[in-house]
Amino acid sequence: MHETELCTRWDELERDGLRPLQDKLRPEYAQVQLERDYSSWLVPGLFQTREYVTRVLSAIRDIKRLPDDVASAVEARIERQSILEDPRKKFMVLIEEQVVRNGFGGPAVMRPQIDRLIHAVWRPNVHLGVIPANSDRRWWPAETFTIMDGDRVSVELETRYVNLTDPAEIDRYVELFADLSRIALHGADAARFLETARDTLS
Repeated sequence: MHETELCTRWDELERDGLRPLQDKLRPEYAQVQLERDYSSWLVPGLFQTREYVTRVLSAIRDIKRLPDDVASAVEARIERQSILEDPRKKFMVLIEEQVVRNGFGGPAVMRPQIDRLIHAVWRPNVHLGVIPANSDRRWWPAETFTIMDGDRVSVELETRYVNLTDPAEIDRYVELFADLSRIALHGADAARFLETARDTLS
């Protein structure tokens, strides 16, 4: 596969608006049985509240001067979250502490968003980990990426959306995910950490 087929500029993907992009990505993710998500800055889309989604997509619209179809795009993203209800699908999620500490949207948006993450900790088909900022780590925070069934990795860069299918590159991301998972808090520890982050919002 040529590099041009693997790497697409965001402005090309978003040219017709944010709703068409949501519709385009939905089938790609719907087929996945094991999804591994890592995010260093934003809450992964499957776990975003409606208010958080609206803030994210509104910011993208404003910064990139896109057509205003935010309301429709929000509905599409919320609808995509229904795949969480499929017990046959498994989701492994890692977020850096900064995701819940960076102030995005302000306390009114982040409190219910953190509650949503706490709820996700206890979902039977979700394994959610939080990486504390003071972790003793051997690797620095990476770019946001998703591993889909171990045969494809999507990477979100500032200007491009990258799909990787090379086995060696996929193996590197699988290794990185496992490495980051080892220093993350899981289960009750993750829930308590998130509760503290929520309760200290000013």
